[in-house]
Amino acid sequence: LTTGGVILGEIVMAVLFVATLLSVYHVARHWGQTAGFVAAFLFLACPANGWLYHVVCTEALLSCGFMIWIVFIMRTYFAGSPAWVFALHGLVVFMLVLIRPAAQLYVPLFAIFPWILPQISWKGKIQRTLLFLSVTIALMLSYSTYNSVRYGDFTISRTGAFHIPFYRLFLDGLIRPENGPASK
Repeated sequence: LTTGGVILGEIVMAVLFVATLLSVYHVARHWGQTAGFVAAFLFLACPANGWLYHVVCTEALLSCGFMIWIVFIMRTYFAGSPAWVFALHGLVVFMLVLIRPAAQLYVPLFAIFPWILPQISWKGKIQRTLLFLSVTIALMLSYSTYNSVRYGDFTISRTGAFHIPFYRLFLDGLIRPENGPASK
């Protein structure tokens, strides 16, 4: 925000909002144009979306990235894409992991995806799964190695495996009896 200010932040968030809206429409349009319009209307009518895209946060980035990835998944499913497209899926999942480390859950979930493609042989399914996993794992390992070299922590998220809410308050000793009756 220091480079472009609030105006640039609002413009970027508006572009993300429109991209997410178009992705919702495109996914629902598979079941008909009316379904696409209804899904887009419901997306617009939801008050949480209005708040989400007026605050610069990772939730907006992840939801926009996820919806664009869903469009990419649908195109892969219905178009019968070649094997190299699954390497791109690995790159997209890695970018989602960079936005929010909890997106690592998508790795095993999407590894199952080639197995539901009806038009691909067993050899093609194995090839696509291994291609997706190799790209995703290689990128995540290289990023973890970077974190290890730079920060001494071999993880995707430098905050550790999990973050305890109110850790500083309770375990660092900020709340003590000698601070008065309000800190009990």
